[in-house]
Amino acid sequence: MNHQVRKITEGAMMCALFGMVLLINRQFAEVLEIFFVFVLPLPLIVYTVKYGFKSGLVCAVSISFLSLMISSFTSIIYSIMSILIGLVYGSLARRKASGGILISVTMILAMLLEVACMIVFASLFGYDLIADAAMIEEMFLQALESFGIPVSSIPMLSSNFFIMIAIVSILLTGIMEGFLVHLFAGLILKRLKIEVHSFSPLSMWRVPKWVGFVCAGLYIASQLIQYANVSETVQLCVMAVGIMGTLVLVLFGYVACLLFAMVKYKKNITLLLILLFVFIWPFLVVMGFFYITSDEIRQELVRRRD
Repeated sequence: MNHQVRKITEGAMMCALFGMVLLINRQFAEVLEIFFVFVLPLPLIVYTVKYGFKSGLVCAVSISFLSLMISSFTSIIYSIMSILIGLVYGSLARRKASGGILISVTMILAMLLEVACMIVFASLFGYDLIADAAMIEEMFLQALESFGIPVSSIPMLSSNFFIMIAIVSILLTGIMEGFLVHLFAGLILKRLKIEVHSFSPLSMWRVPKWVGFVCAGLYIASQLIQYANVSETVQLCVMAVGIMGTLVLVLFGYVACLLFAMVKYKKNITLLLILLFVFIWPFLVVMGFFYITSDEIRQELVRRRD
């Protein structure tokens, strides 16, 4: 088949697949929207990787018009953001971008989508951030009561604190969705024998040292801000970004502990780390900091593991 004819045919097929998903979602009362972010970008990713950004853009515009014709407002927002993720990811994958760049850009776009849906367009999506925070607060207080822990023993336990937790959960949802897009796209492209950079394990990631210092600074700031004489809003904002920095350090601390156990004892301690997480997470923060900022430690662990 002529290359141009094949490109047009496959573009039409991608639009048809997209339209079919939108119609099925409409028939099921929009309940499939939660899968849009990590499902709808996949056809456009494949098409853009095969035929380039310009061809992918033509297909993306066609899909956008199709979405405007047959979807509700909420589905239109999800569809357009999914199209953007697919177009950007496919363009970067075609340029042989590294796995780190692919997953980072995808996570950022997915987080922006979640923020737009849950905060900017909250009233249109029927999402109430205050009600969600109240539900988290109720569950947390019930957990404290069941363990016999007095509420007064935990500082900064206010309604604004739980609003901050709700916002952080939205950001974490975006991170998870970005990871799923990257994972599924890699599997599909590999299945189709399209050459892209494979997803590297975390132990092979070379994170810039400044990331470790910034995350450590955020963690320390989130601990000290509770005793500073500033407004509660400022405290909560600092604690929110501090949680994100802490999660990064904990993640790489977990990787460091796994590598050390594999090298020293030839054992996988994943289950042990999960069971003891509540007690050892500060230790994981410290390990993550040294793992990111010290090339010698990381390289020696990886070398001895290999």
